[in-house]
Amino acid sequence: MTSDSETKILPVVTLVLWLVCLIVGIAGWWLPYARSTPAPKQPEPVEAELIDVKIAPPTQLPSPAASLQTPPPMNAFATPQRAVQPARSTAPPAAPTTQHLTFGQGEGDQPAPEYPIEAQLAGQHGVVVVRFTVDKNGNVTSAQAASASPWPLLNQSAVRAVRETWHFTPGSARTYEVSIQFVLRQSP
Repeated sequence: MTSDSETKILPVVTLVLWLVCLIVGIAGWWLPYARSTPAPKQPEPVEAELIDVKIAPPTQLPSPAASLQTPPPMNAFATPQRAVQPARSTAPPAAPTTQHLTFGQGEGDQPAPEYPIEAQLAGQHGVVVVRFTVDKNGNVTSAQAASASPWPLLNQSAVRAVRETWHFTPGSARTYEVSIQFVLRQSP
């Protein structure tokens, strides 16, 4: 009797398994999911050769005509001269010099930027040099990537962190430059 009941259940179990597989297949085809994309290919390094070129001064031989002196041309009428006053400078005051910071060291509160998960999954890593201005109250007023990495997500994350989370001690307005390195951690 047991073998008869097993033979009746076996087609039902098989049908249920097939239906589950069919539903999972349709759901996978119908629902969107994140697909991995290969990391863009890095450009090949360019080899350059430095060539040292020296220009020799031209040699001049005295010509017979050079020994004759000609009088300077004469002006028939005197040219009036006007006194010229120096123009007043309307340019803004000179920008402060850029000071270099080492990330995480020295002046101010420098929280690390977020490493975007999309950039990590795509294998994106590199260095972003951010130039920013600090006002007299110690707040960052502007920030931009002075030397960007090839990855926009890393550039945006570094600039956003400096602009929104970094604070410095009050003082005169100043400009800084800092290198922020994004490093992928290797799995054990």
